[in-house]
Order: sequence, then structure tokens, then C-alpha cells
Amino acid sequence: MCSSDLAEPEFAWAGQAAVHVGTLVHRQLQRFADTGVEGWTIERVRALGPLFEHDLALLGVERHEIAEARDRVLAALTRAIADPRGRWVLGSHPEARSELRLTLRNGDALEHLRLDRTFVHEGKRWIVDFKTSQHLGGDLQAFLDSEVARYRPQLERYARAVAATDTRPIELGLYFPLLAEFRSWAAATANL
Repeated sequence: MCSSDLAEPEFAWAGQAAVHVGTLVHRQLQRFADTGVEGWTIERVRALGPLFEHDLALLGVERHEIAEARDRVLAALTRAIADPRGRWVLGSHPEARSELRLTLRNGDALEHLRLDRTFVHEGKRWIVDFKTSQHLGGDLQAFLDSEVARYRPQLERYARAVAATDTRPIELGLYFPLLAEFRSWAAATANL
């Protein structure tokens, strides 16, 4: 069994522009965390608009989609730094890491993982995954519940990988910077 045989969330709905928006948002959220989110303001982020346009073009986003994609990147980033929970996730914590790479043995196969953000807070190991999902419908809570159900297996795999070397309780979370929403739950420690 190889890691490609594992159930992964379906991404067929995401066009190339949406994928590249996610790439740039993840890259900049890592930068916020690594350089100190407290040093970032909405104005400073907005000043990066031309750089994001350039990066989107380099990533292959169609010319007619660049302005909208840039606006989504800027919306996600400005909401994240304006949101107290976003600032908490990106803030300074013991043992904090962004884009941490881990390998998990799954039977005879090795699975390579990348954690968007992990840190220790009040004696618990947190693993937070960033999702640049856009919600245009009317029932935000139902959408967030479905996203938790969709990504729970992925984050539980992350917890199993971390639990191999960290005995602290593990909390899992999804942070949606475009929506300034956060959902969290305790890892299924009985299965770790």
C-alpha cells in the first residue's frame, strides 16, 4: 500500500487559480508566523498586492483571473491578521513550527506529511491546518461542519505522526482565513 492509496479530500472543485491562491496564502501565513505576526498590519499586507499579482502570473494564473485571485489572497491575509484567533494561531508559542514535514509509517508504506502550523499552548500540542475555502452559500455553520468532517481524517493522521514523538494531549484545528473562522477538537487519542 502506498500513500497514494489513502483517502484524500477531493479537490476537483478547485480551479488552478484557487489552488494558487491557497499556495500564496499558505506561504504568507508562514511568513507572518516566522517573522512575528505582531509586526504585520493590514496596510503592510495590502502593499504586497503587486507582488502577489506577479507571483500569481508566475504560477500560471490566467491574466483575466489575476485581479480576483490577488483580491482573495489579500482578503484571506488581512482577515487572518485582523482576527484574534488568526493572530493566536500565527503568534509566538513554544515549539512553534510552520510547514513542518513529517513521515508516518502506514503499514509497509511511508506517508510524507506537511503540517501548516504546530505549537504548544497550555500543555497541549496544537496542529492547525489552513483552508482557503470560500463559502458563498447561506448556512456557514453547516459548511464549516462539512469541512471538519472532510478534513478530520487528514488531521488525525497528522496527530498519529506527532504522537510518535510527543506524549502531550493533541488538539486539532482548521483555520479558514477567508472566513476568519476556526474549528477545533481533541485528537482521537485512543487510536494513537
